[in-house]
Amino acid sequence: MKISVVAFDLSDNATGRADLLARLLAARWDVEVVGPRFGPSLWKPAEGGPVKHRTVRAGKYPGFLRRLPALLSLVDGDLIVASKPRPTSYGLGLLARSRRRRPLLLDIDDWELGFLYRSGVWGRVGRALDLADPNGLAWTWVTERLVGRADALTVASRFLAERFGGVLLPHVRDTDAWDPARYDPRAWTIWSRRSGSSGRVWSWPSSARMGSAVPRDAGRRCRT
Repeated sequence: MKISVVAFDLSDNATGRADLLARLLAARWDVEVVGPRFGPSLWKPAEGGPVKHRTVRAGKYPGFLRRLPALLSLVDGDLIVASKPRPTSYGLGLLARSRRRRPLLLDIDDWELGFLYRSGVWGRVGRALDLADPNGLAWTWVTERLVGRADALTVASRFLAERFGGVLLPHVRDTDAWDPARYDPRAWTIWSRRSGSSGRVWSWPSSARMGSAVPRDAGRRCRT
């Protein structure tokens, strides 16, 4: 069985959750991550990894509509897993299912509208009026209303489970892949001297960052 994991933007860090789902499923099935790419290249942390990616470069409306046939052709798995309730992931999955009936699982790891509701009333109004963005507030609002049309639903937190229902699938990381012993400390030293960083490496849920990416006293803050 082949599984298509659909990410809403393969140039964005949202690729991280899609890759996680793909790696979990790849132990038993043929899996690839597919979807549009709104930036110039694949999200850097996903490059050179074990997950196969297929993507189509896309942009805003109305040009995005011309990319739809090519995007739909990427979603050729026997099972569709849409990562996040965004128009260019879950929406694409719904369209692909309408063309050829297959199970569609939706995975939600964030409240997407919550990101778009930031910046107060006027910021929300501005985002709502940006209809050229395929993943803008208006289109994401519509897509969230269609969550119930998925054949199955997984969520990454209890907050999301209370909001949408679904089976809890926490956002996890491969601790072996993040073992500091796997990385050359000399490279960190050279980098820290050039950047003026403390040279420390901090592991966050989605990426590793060096000292200048976080406050220098972050460790003390965490301990207190």
